[in-house]
Amino acid sequence: MNEEENELLDNVFDLAVGEAYGGDIKKIEKLQQENERLKNTTFKIGVGCESSVKTTLKYYSKSMMNLNACEEVINGTGTFETIARILLEYGKCIIGWTDQEMDHRDILFTYHPFHLAGGLQRGLRWNDLYVSIIDHTSAGFLMKPNGNNQKAFGYIREKLRLDDNHCDREICKLVSGVIEYIDALGT
Repeated sequence: MNEEENELLDNVFDLAVGEAYGGDIKKIEKLQQENERLKNTTFKIGVGCESSVKTTLKYYSKSMMNLNACEEVINGTGTFETIARILLEYGKCIIGWTDQEMDHRDILFTYHPFHLAGGLQRGLRWNDLYVSIIDHTSAGFLMKPNGNNQKAFGYIREKLRLDDNHCDREICKLVSGVIEYIDALGT
């Protein structure tokens, strides 16, 4: 990291710590010392203010996502495109999703996660699209850089160990739609 990036990171850290600890000087100083100790041993993944990321994600969800009356995410081109854009830009997002009948799922999407170390098994790769249905299942889907990554519903259902019911078919549509938009917007 260059000097300017270090200073920016320090300022973001100081602001976040000050807000989190309500001005408790001893706690803030202790965390600043720990931050200084770790600064040269950590990987630079990105520099930026967390609140600006949250603001951007909130803007996407309110302006483009398909939502029901309870503001739960539902399937639709706005949902597929927004999730794809967020994944391409930020690499991850989580949604509270419904099939519009009786089921709700919390679904975490992760795209091109930072692979720190260790061999991955079960055919997983750092450049996969990972889909995790919280408290149910998770799987990685190969995403080739040249596009054409469309997956058949049966394949998605098998990878995520889903059943052949309305909710699970809608989850397959969601995953398929996100993959389609990642291809269209550029992997």
